[in-house]
Amino acid sequence: LTALHAMERIGSARFGTIRRLVDVGCGTGASGSAVAMTLGCGDVTGIDRSGFALSEARHTYSAFGVLARTRRGRVPDLLPRAEAGDLWLFGWSANEMDERARDAVLERIVRAIGFGTRILIFEPLAGSIVPWWPAWRAALAPLGVADYECKAPVALPEWIARLDSASGLDHRVLGARALAG
Repeated sequence: LTALHAMERIGSARFGTIRRLVDVGCGTGASGSAVAMTLGCGDVTGIDRSGFALSEARHTYSAFGVLARTRRGRVPDLLPRAEAGDLWLFGWSANEMDERARDAVLERIVRAIGFGTRILIFEPLAGSIVPWWPAWRAALAPLGVADYECKAPVALPEWIARLDSASGLDHRVLGARALAG
């Protein structure tokens, strides 16, 4: 849901026609499904190191009518060869990488953009979780990648609002930061 709202803010026109969506660190496939549906992308590859997550991703992609295949492996080792018409999506996954892997991913992203690959990175708004964000923004801005802060108010069903209140959370506004280009 957050990815869908963020895509509304960013706009699908920013990406043009996408031939292949690579959902990097796909987890359950939620972000990849949202982006694929928004952009009308029919070729999705979900990559994750967890077999359980990939099983869940296959169910999610299928439930949303997204034709996808999954591959198990570690990032950046499993990143595909960059091609024009690709979109590499990192949906709340770069913050889970160790510093060495994240540095290698940024290097691969910079090279991929040179081949015409588009990039979409979603991360939490909380700066303490993504202290590397300013460095990524500075490295990618000269390559045409824009920085977004996306917030969307949502009406929660009563039972979720009660659960939120009981746990001390507040999900009445969904938010993400994004690098897109």
